[in-house]
Formats: sequence, structure tokens, C-alpha cells
Amino acid sequence: MATSLLIRLKDGRDLHATYDLAQSELLAHRRQNLMAKGDALLGAGPTERVAQAIGISDLETLTGAITGA
Repeated sequence: MATSLLIRLKDGRDLHATYDLAQSELLAHRRQNLMAKGDALLGAGPTERVAQAIGISDLETLTGAITGA
């Protein structure tokens, strides 16, 4: 099932976006999106440290990366 959005601007232009959660997404694209969200929330340095900690399943490193310790 896809979601579709249409925004009509005051100048008459239309902006249209569609997204389908059921559609498969390449892992590299998913990682890129998650890293961008992490950068927006934590900043680039902490995001990369969190991603590395998750990748090696190291809870202590993950906690330190999130808390800045």
C-alpha cells in the first residue's frame, strides 16, 4: 500500500510525493537515510560512533556514543 501526497502551492504549482513501505529498499539506501536522520538528531560524529557500536554489538560503546562519554 502506497501513500501519496499532493501539495498545491499558492502560485499554482503542485508538489507530489509517493512512498510505498511494502516496496523493498536497498540496504545502502536505508543506511544512508538512517545516517542522515542520526546526523540531524545527534550530529555527524556521534552518529558514526553509534553506527559502529551497533555494527559490532558493543553495548558499552553504544551507550558512550549516545551519551558523549
